[in-house]
Amino acid sequence: RNQPDLDIDVLDVQAVELAGLCHDLGHGPFSHLFENEFMSRRCHGQQFNTHEEMSGKMFEYLIDDNNIDIDADLVGKTQRLILS
Repeated sequence: RNQPDLDIDVLDVQAVELAGLCHDLGHGPFSHLFENEFMSRRCHGQQFNTHEEMSGKMFEYLIDDNNIDIDADLVGKTQRLILS
């Protein structure tokens, strides 16, 4: 924000904050067992290559399931940051 030449806007700041908070949602208890066994069964056999992929999906699920009113661009940008 203090460097206008970087063209950072409020959406960028919010997305970085959310991604920082949510990037490890995909790490469940007993990490590999959780990722490989529990989540694949819960997600109807869908496999995730990384915990970041799982984190992005869980972030989206939390928003949808709790009817959180959040800008779709912010969700997308946050998910891209989680995956990067």
